Amino acid sequence: MIALLLLKVMIPIQALAVLSAKAPHAKVVCASFPILKNLIQEASGDAFTVLTIVPKGKDPHSYQPTAKEWKDIKKCDLLVVLGLDLEPWSKQLALHFEENKIFRIESLVVPIQVASWRDPHVWLSIEQLNRISDGLEIRFRDLSPQYSELFKAKKLDFKNRLSQLKDKYQEKFNSIPRARRRVLVTHQAFLYLGKEFEIEFLAPTISSASVGGGANLGAKTIALFLGQAKKNEIQKYFSVVGQKNWLTTQMEKEHQLKYAGALYSDVIEEKNSSSASSASLSIDSAEKMIDYNLKMILESLL
Repeated sequence: MIALLLLKVMIPIQALAVLSAKAPHAKVVCASFPILKNLIQEASGDAFTVLTIVPKGKDPHSYQPTAKEWKDIKKCDLLVVLGLDLEPWSKQLALHFEENKIFRIESLVVPIQVASWRDPHVWLSIEQLNRISDGLEIRFRDLSPQYSELFKAKKLDFKNRLSQLKDKYQEKFNSIPRARRRVLVTHQAFLYLGKEFEIEFLAPTISSASVGGGANLGAKTIALFLGQAKKNEIQKYFSVVGQKNWLTTQMEKEHQLKYAGALYSDVIEEKNSSSASSASLSIDSAEKMIDYNLKMILESLL
C-alpha cells in the first residue's frame, strides 16, 4: 500500500498562505466549486491538498474572485474548472494563470446541447462521470507520477461503484413503461439522467439564465409549469434543493398536484452537515446525488 506523506486539508482558498507554511511540499489542486472538489478527491485520495475557489453558499454562475483571491489562485499547482459556461469568471484565467496549469472538465465530456445552451450538469451523469474519472487520472498522473498506482486504483474503485449504481436502478426503471417515465421538475438540470434512464423530465425553461435554478419566476412561467402537468396528466412534481418551491398549497389543491420533494442539482452538503436531507443522509458527493435523485424519482413513479 502506498504510503501517503501528504495531508489532505479541506479548507477555503483564502487559507493558502497558512497552508504553505504547514505543508510546503504538498501539491495544491484547486477546484472552482465544491462538486469538482468531490470529484478531485474521488480521483486522488489523499495525494493532494484540495481547495475550492467559490466559497460555500456562493453561486459559481455569478461569483467573481477578489483581487486577493486571484493572487491566491496563482499559488495552485493545478486549477480544475468545469467550463460549459458555468463559471463566467474563469474567462479571466488567462490574465492570472498559466494555461498549462488549468484543466477544463468540458474537454472530457460530451455535453447535451439545447439550442445554444450546453447543459453543465455533467456530474449528474454516470456516463460523463466515467469520462471525467478517466481524464482526471491521466492529468493527475502527469502532475504527481509517484502516485500513479493510487490514481489508477481510485479510478477503478469509483467506476466500479458507478457501475453498481447504474445496475441498482436500471432494471427497476426498465420495468416502468416509458410512457409513464415522465417527471415534472421546477428546474431543467436532469437531462443527463433522463438520457441514461429514458426518463422525460419536464421543466418550464431551458436557458443559460436558468442554469442556476435560482431565478425569480413569474406567473407566466408558473402557468406553463402547471400546463405541462395537466397536458401530461402528471400528479406529482419536484423542486430542487436550494430553490424555493414555487407552488402554494392552494395551487396544488386546485391542480391536483402533490409535492414529491426536492432533487439535488448542484448543491452538495458537507459531511455530517446539520442541513442534511430529510432522509437523514449527507448528500456530499456526486455519486450520492445521483443515487438519491434516482431513488426519489423511482418512488414517485411507482
